[in-house]
Amino acid sequence: MQALIDLLGIKDLIPHGYCLSWSPVLLWLHVSSDILITLAYYSIPFTIIYFIRQRKDIQYPWLGLLFAGFIIACGTTHLLSAITIWIPLYWLDGLLKAFTAIISLVTAALMLWIVPQALSLPTAKQLHVEIDQRKIAQQAQQEALDRLQKIASRVPGMVYQYRMHPDGSSSFPFASEGIRDIYRTSPEEVSKDASKIFTVIHPDDLSDVSASIQKSAQDLTPWCHEYRIKFNDGNVRWLFGNAVPEREADGATLWHGFITDVTERKLIEAKLDSIFNASVEGIITVDISNNHIISANAAVETIFGYKPEELAGCGISNLIPSEHFNLLDTVQPSGQIQEIDGLHKNGSVVPLDMSIAEYSIDNAHYFTTIVRDVSLRKHREQQDKEHLNQLAHVTRLGLMGEMASGIAHEVNQPLTAVTTYTQVSLNLIKAEKPDLEKLSEILHKTQEQALRAGRIIHRMREFVKSHTTLHSIADINTLINNAAGLCVDEIKEHNITLSFKLEEHLPPVNVDQVQIEQVIINLIRNSIDALQNSPANQERRLSIQSELTSNNSIQVRIKDNGQGINEEQQEKILMPFFTTKSEGMGMGLSISSSLIEAHEGYLHFNSQPGKGTTFYFTLPARDKQ
Repeated sequence: MQALIDLLGIKDLIPHGYCLSWSPVLLWLHVSSDILITLAYYSIPFTIIYFIRQRKDIQYPWLGLLFAGFIIACGTTHLLSAITIWIPLYWLDGLLKAFTAIISLVTAALMLWIVPQALSLPTAKQLHVEIDQRKIAQQAQQEALDRLQKIASRVPGMVYQYRMHPDGSSSFPFASEGIRDIYRTSPEEVSKDASKIFTVIHPDDLSDVSASIQKSAQDLTPWCHEYRIKFNDGNVRWLFGNAVPEREADGATLWHGFITDVTERKLIEAKLDSIFNASVEGIITVDISNNHIISANAAVETIFGYKPEELAGCGISNLIPSEHFNLLDTVQPSGQIQEIDGLHKNGSVVPLDMSIAEYSIDNAHYFTTIVRDVSLRKHREQQDKEHLNQLAHVTRLGLMGEMASGIAHEVNQPLTAVTTYTQVSLNLIKAEKPDLEKLSEILHKTQEQALRAGRIIHRMREFVKSHTTLHSIADINTLINNAAGLCVDEIKEHNITLSFKLEEHLPPVNVDQVQIEQVIINLIRNSIDALQNSPANQERRLSIQSELTSNNSIQVRIKDNGQGINEEQQEKILMPFFTTKSEGMGMGLSISSSLIEAHEGYLHFNSQPGKGTTFYFTLPARDKQ
């Protein structure tokens, strides 16, 4: 104890009670006041520390702790004031006061620095107002979300917001109730973590979905993707998603979009694709804006040699030559078939039947063309045509043989007599004194035999035109159409434009329909032969007309714009055995004329060299029964 007294230097000091004259009342007034102040000061720091521990969000907690230390120091000075009444610890009291002064100065200085900042904090009233405003805003936001949920619930699929954070995590801040049907989860389950969604994406599609999202986030381009999801029960569904991204301040990317179930559509598309690819016709869809191919079915490979994926994005000119573009620019009515030539991958020409249908989707215009390879049919038609020509040629040879045999047999005798009489006449002329009377008699007999030969030929012609026929009532326009239909392949083959000008409601005719059709066919083929020799740059035209004449006859005119018939040929054109063709026999027009005459009509023609020829014939009209 003596050592402590020596350390504190109280040996030479007197207690403070001497200053108070040891007055009991005065002494206990000081002591009790200092003790009470000390207790009060000591209780305040505990309250401050408790408050700070309970309110961890309080601003400047270190200032509260510093203030608590300052109060403890102040309370301790009052405790020493009570002690110094009996024990003169003035040095300890002075040191503690010095420490209290330092800590009070620091506290005061920090208070001067913090007060302006503290004043900027909202008051309790302001906090209440702000809280009320936030409650109103939250209530309005919740009402808006409720309205959005109600609207979104009426939309097929789900409406959503998808956020991808800079650290790679993701969430759905908003998802409509449709997510329960789409992904079999609730909006709450994915509001913080979207990983559950990715667990149901089909394993074969997961990488493509992730890559498409990353690309959309990187380029800030709309996300649009079709993919599959697969649930634990094995059920697989097709989904279609579409969303627009935006970059947020923290670097995250937020998409606004929708996802809908397209399983039914994909099933229908699969069925259509199976039909589409099973078709033997080539089906090609083209974008009219650039004539690029959008899609093609499997049959296209058989027809053109290209795989469907090779044609996607290519021009239609790869398959159809540019000279046929007028067929594409002026789309024909649906169902009408055009005959064109297509281009095979190997460069060969493919004859095609083509029909076109035009349509629009979302203001984009397309046409779909259906093509059929008719190479086999064309080959068969050509074989049939050659076979018919051969049969016709054989028939004509047979007819000519019969006619020649008949003529040779009947005309042989008068021609022999004419030869004999002619030789006798020559001998008489060579005599020194010709017997003119006898010569005249022989020449008269020669004339008789020549006339006899002419009568024989006339009888043969009468025989040809008077053979048994099957007459019936017919419509001349029908006969014209039937005959023209048999020649349509030759007309197209030689790029001839055929036109009709047929008068309607014509009276019927009583004819052998086969013979009249044969006459029309013969005249059409003559025009086709004439047009073959036209210049390449000249348009080839063939027209067929029918009309009722003033004398109640029906006139049929077949006109071409070929090279025409020169004057010398015009004099002989209807004569038997005269022909302008290198391989012709010269019987067609003669027989046609005979057939028309047998029907009480006539066959004539008009021709101007270089301008074309018109053949026309008439038939008597019959009253309608």
